[in-house]
Amino acid sequence: MLTALWKIGVLSSTAIFGLKAGLALGLSGLSRRLVLPLLLTYAVGLYGLIRLIGPRAGPWQQLAEKYSYAVFLAMAVLIIWAGFHTLRAHQVECCDISHISWLALAAPCPCCYGAVALTVLLAAPLLGVATPRLGLWAAGVLAAVSLLAYLAAGLLVRLTRRPQPVLLGQLMLLVGLYFLALALVMPAVNSLSGLKMSPLYLPPPGTTLLMSSLVLLLGAVGAVRVLRHKYGR
Repeated sequence: MLTALWKIGVLSSTAIFGLKAGLALGLSGLSRRLVLPLLLTYAVGLYGLIRLIGPRAGPWQQLAEKYSYAVFLAMAVLIIWAGFHTLRAHQVECCDISHISWLALAAPCPCCYGAVALTVLLAAPLLGVATPRLGLWAAGVLAAVSLLAYLAAGLLVRLTRRPQPVLLGQLMLLVGLYFLALALVMPAVNSLSGLKMSPLYLPPPGTTLLMSSLVLLLGAVGAVRVLRHKYGR
């Protein structure tokens, strides 16, 4: 079941959403008393959205295909602007606005919520699983990944020894460029949706996680060596 969920895109889209929200909240400087209820609210909101649009998945899919380009482009501009503003405020004005600017990255956006909800609604019949049950699994994955990413954000700050606003601003620029790339390729993807193609092979989630862990490990080793060389430690 996990392999099927990964190949269809339910796990991957939910994990990306949770990773983005968790890292943004972890770098926002907010207290855990506020962050943990927010993460729970994200999961409950996703499940509620799936239950709400479940009977009307077809019209929502057509709406998403029609306006996805504009929505992704608007989100890209907003996140990139917030990232530049966060970095400028810290480096030039010597003030920390991460407790506000995190909203541009972690606030519930139609791109992430819509993508996950539509993926769940389209995947449920293919897997032979009830939509509410699959939506509950997706909400659980979102909560778990968001919490892990939130905890990993603190570890990232300690390892890099860089201020939270700088890391948050750089993360915003990275995510904004990702959304911009999606907006640029979205029209081409929609135009190719009617073509017949051979089945696409995706590796199982275990292999993907192993390769991702190796890449992160190599990146961490390289970062530690660069920092030791730079600071002579």
